[in-house]
Parts: sequence; C-alpha cells; structure tokens
Amino acid sequence: MKILGKYKVSTDFIRSLTINCHALDLSAHHLLVGGIHSDSSLRTKEIYEEKISTSLLSLAVAVRTLLYQGVELLVECPNINCIGFYKSERNNDKARVSIKDVCDKIIHADSIDREFEEIENADPRPMTFIKGSYHKKPWQLDISVSMFCEYVLNWVDKIEKA
Repeated sequence: MKILGKYKVSTDFIRSLTINCHALDLSAHHLLVGGIHSDSSLRTKEIYEEKISTSLLSLAVAVRTLLYQGVELLVECPNINCIGFYKSERNNDKARVSIKDVCDKIIHADSIDREFEEIENADPRPMTFIKGSYHKKPWQLDISVSMFCEYVLNWVDKIEKA
C-alpha cells in the first residue's frame, strides 16, 4: 500500500496556518510591548520570534505547494502591492508583488525583523522586514503580515469557489 505520493496541501490547512500567522502578528505588540507581562528574561520574546518565523515559513511552503498542485490554473495568484514595499538593487526585479512572490521571499529570506513602537496608540499592524540577497544584491520586502494573511484567506475563498 502506497501512503504518500506527491505533496498534498489542502485549502483548510492553509487557512489554519494563515489564521495562526494573523493572530501572532496582531497579538505581538500587546504581548511584547503594551501588555502587563514584563518578560524580564526575554524568553517570551525569543519563543515568539521562533513561533512567528516558523509559522510564516510553514505558510509560505504550504502556499507554494498548493500552487505546484495546479491551483493557479483555477484561480490566478493576485497582485497584493498594497500590503507593503519591495526594495532591490537589481534592475530587472519587478515592482508588482503577488502572494507567490511574498512566499518566495519568506522562503529565501536571510532574516525577518520587526519593530514595535512603544507609544500608546501604536499601529496594531506592525511592519515585518523580510531581507535577503540574490546574486549578492540585497533585497527587502516590508509587509504587514496580517494584511498578507487576509489576502491569502481571500485567495483561498476564491479557490474553494472555483
């Protein structure tokens, strides 16, 4: 009996990973900066950083796997330029960014950084800075993870309706 053949990822699995990433993004400021938890040992911060980075990577790999399964033939992977900014020193890099492109950047990133404003009315959707290089030329994608997740959920809805 053959148990596994090709990699298989369902839209339900992607939806679950997306919800996790969305929740991690929106809870970060309150948990790490604005809440009552002091985290004097920084263990909560360390665990949070590991959880958000591994969750984002898992989501990116799952989305790319779903695309390899032929989903893009049913529903086009939309451009989502409004979730952030892409900077690169390569002249031929494109300015438009799709869900697939964001996933590729997450997978190939050298680092993922976040900054939190320690002010009373801080933006609840912090920017995440995904950085890497291609042929020794640095690139950076600055995104709102929660907005990216909402676009992924909308895309999954379209896939399920197709």
